[in-house]
Amino acid sequence: MQYEPESTAMASQGPFDLVLRGGRLLDPGSGLDAPGDIAFRGGRIAAIGARLDAHGARERRGIARR
Repeated sequence: MQYEPESTAMASQGPFDLVLRGGRLLDPGSGLDAPGDIAFRGGRIAAIGARLDAHGARERRGIARR
């Protein structure tokens, strides 16, 4: 199952507060099971995508398993 990269509307609202990189995204409803990033802004999820632009984010954390 493919998923869309980050929403351009959400991404254009300034830098993210936190970007979690390289996690595993799961959505049983759509069958999504893929690596990806999640970005937060103002305590809410702002974007989900394969390779979010974390430039300017206050904090970035790699969460991929090794």
